[in-house]
Amino acid sequence: MNTKLTNLFLTLLLGTMLLMVVGCDKEDDIAGPDTSELFGTWAQSAVTVNGDEASLADIFDWSQETVGVHTTFNENSTFDVNEFDVSNTTLYTESGTLIINGSQLTVTATSANSTAITPRVNFDGTWAITGNTLTLTAVDGDTVVITLTKVV
Repeated sequence: MNTKLTNLFLTLLLGTMLLMVVGCDKEDDIAGPDTSELFGTWAQSAVTVNGDEASLADIFDWSQETVGVHTTFNENSTFDVNEFDVSNTTLYTESGTLIINGSQLTVTATSANSTAITPRVNFDGTWAITGNTLTLTAVDGDTVVITLTKVV
């Protein structure tokens, strides 16, 4: 009788293992965000620091004339920033590179106002898109959440 129980146990164990091997496929993994949704132009619309609303102009050191900033994420792993005034005149530009790894995003500036600069990381954190809203979250001592709205 012990042999029958042992055989039954081994059969069930082997069957379970077989189901685990056959049933677990890399395609069953939870998919990361669709990076194609990130590409396009976004308007900075809000920022919080540790859950408290903050001024976009203060956080990003905008000039007094600035009324808005558009950030464009390009499919060739680059980005462009355009700070503009009420007449849509460009006041400041910045460009650089993107590294996208799942929901992780690193944005590194390499030029300002068309002049090469020492590369600096502008953002290193996570990104998520809901509808036409892009949320960037970075934690480096403080938790900074930047909200952008799709323009194009």
